[in-house]
Amino acid sequence: MPLKKICNHAGCSALIEMSERFCGSHKGDEKRDHVWVRKASAAWHHLYKTSRWKKISSSFLVDNPVCEECGAPSDVCDHIIPHRGDEDLFWDPINRQALCKPCHDRKTRVEMQEYRRPGRGVENQWARKADHTRAYEAHDVKMEPLDGASAESD
Repeated sequence: MPLKKICNHAGCSALIEMSERFCGSHKGDEKRDHVWVRKASAAWHHLYKTSRWKKISSSFLVDNPVCEECGAPSDVCDHIIPHRGDEDLFWDPINRQALCKPCHDRKTRVEMQEYRRPGRGVENQWARKADHTRAYEAHDVKMEPLDGASAESD
């Protein structure tokens, strides 16, 4: 008996062929999901094309040449917490990790599936942002202003 897997539609447990992504009931989801992802990310995709990001990401990869997931050479300066257009989170130096392309694609796929689940998405962005703020406190990191001015001493 050939191996089967579960349909990629959130909440669907139909078994499908390994070469498929969705069962017959959810076949239209594949095209709709692709369009949704492109439209959603279009609002902030310009940030990746700025000279500032290109310098930051290339410098980060020079300093972090190994994928933090699998140990392969790193190709992508990834945002640990998806920024979804939040520029503070986009530029946050603590919110970066070096990943190889396959690990980055896998992480992004999981994030997109989680983001589309009922009860997730936009309303949970603030929870993720709050968790990230707590990460600053946990690591006791002192952030320097982006404009180059030094932070006031405590």
